[in-house]
Amino acid sequence: MQSSYQPNNFGELLYSIVRLYQPARCVELGCLEGYSSVHIARGLKANQRGHLTVIDLFEDYPFNSAESTTLLQNLAKHGVGDYCDCLKGSAFVESDAFPSGSIDFLHIDISNDGDVLEKIFNAWAPKLTDSAIIVFEGGSAERDQIGWMKEYDKRPIQDYLTSEKFTEIFHHFIFDPFPSLTICKKRT
Repeated sequence: MQSSYQPNNFGELLYSIVRLYQPARCVELGCLEGYSSVHIARGLKANQRGHLTVIDLFEDYPFNSAESTTLLQNLAKHGVGDYCDCLKGSAFVESDAFPSGSIDFLHIDISNDGDVLEKIFNAWAPKLTDSAIIVFEGGSAERDQIGWMKEYDKRPIQDYLTSEKFTEIFHHFIFDPFPSLTICKKRT
């Protein structure tokens, strides 16, 4: 499966987080071919509990995308299809389908930049439980310098992570190896 996470084996990190925190309701925003989806669902299967809803534009996304059938095939191939459902839609509006305080684990991988993440956090934060884990692609200084971020003058993710609006509510840790992975949790 195609994924920028593969070189650093971030799939196993996602699996381990799911095993450790035992989430009941997981949501993934963006999945490409399902590399992260498979690893999250593997964790749920090992826990013998929980469910993952994958939300993506799939073939309607004009940049790096895959068909929804590719995701479903990969989930089935790895024996975790029963732990997932697939929803074709926008990560910015589908939060309305979830009740407040219902999500224990949120993974975000949708061409992340500082503005995108701020919009996502604004939409999804009310849907999170107090102990929810949020994981997203990016966060390192190196990731903020990739070509499309510079070419399209995108807001650096680090700018959002250091903003008062973010730091008042969340604390975070960044796994630096490119493309980097940031793990967040609400402050208590």
